[in-house]
Amino acid sequence: MNTVALLAVKGRGRSREEERIFRTWLMLIENYDRRKRGREQRLYLLPPKDRLKRLMAEHGLGPASFEPEISRSQIAEILSGNRSISNTQAGLLGQRFRLRAAAFLKLQ
Repeated sequence: MNTVALLAVKGRGRSREEERIFRTWLMLIENYDRRKRGREQRLYLLPPKDRLKRLMAEHGLGPASFEPEISRSQIAEILSGNRSISNTQAGLLGQRFRLRAAAFLKLQ
């Protein structure tokens, strides 16, 4: 168990110092969650190819990173706007980036 979980389980039995540490951890976790939700919301405003481009940059990935499931030429065509992301590719990208496949599809 991690420190926060141990302090949470302790409940009202926490010392003053433990309570201060517990509240600080909770504040840090809430701030992280808030920033992450904001980043994800901004990410979903981008068109699918730009979303893929952004995620690839954040993770330091190049077109070859998706082989053999998606060829580097297909990724290059997607990024240049010459090809749409297929349902199968969207599923693979969703798994890779831990997002829903719909995040990579241009839904009307």
